[in-house]
Amino acid sequence: MIDMFVLGKKPMEKRIEYKICVLGDEGVGKTSLIRRFVDNKFEEGYTEEKQISKKEEIYVSVEENGLPKSDVIALSIWDWVSSITRKQSYNNAKGALLVSSITEKISLLSLEYWKNELYEVAGKVPIVVAINKGDLRKQRQIEKIDLKNASKKIKAPLIVTSAKSGKNVKKTFYKLAQKLI
Repeated sequence: MIDMFVLGKKPMEKRIEYKICVLGDEGVGKTSLIRRFVDNKFEEGYTEEKQISKKEEIYVSVEENGLPKSDVIALSIWDWVSSITRKQSYNNAKGALLVSSITEKISLLSLEYWKNELYEVAGKVPIVVAINKGDLRKQRQIEKIDLKNASKKIKAPLIVTSAKSGKNVKKTFYKLAQKLI
């Protein structure tokens, strides 16, 4: 059971803020996942944007040493387009969401590249993998065995998502937030 609440936009006391980066090949749905999580919106089609940063406050609870631990944290979510500024955006990152598309096997294979590039700048920060576009079953190029192998190789939890339907989007960001506190 997921114990997460996205908080309203009312002014709140200062929260611990964690900068996270959303990384993956072009067109896998990075910006769409962020928009679905933060604004609960989805726009059809690829739109090229400059680097964006969005902030969302969530209530996160985890179990640590058999005892519940919870906190309200702010996620500063960084998306990028330009390769010139991409590595700069990794500075001070506390975690990352690596994104692949279920319709592009090459995007799954390149997750190792994204992880290594992030680790060069930010160090070994927590990551979670989102396999996006899970709603496009007929265009699927990635099989369950591929997902299992990728999760083992990257050493991170892997969740199939759909920015279009919203399936598992909150769960994915929550999983990363749990790893941060």
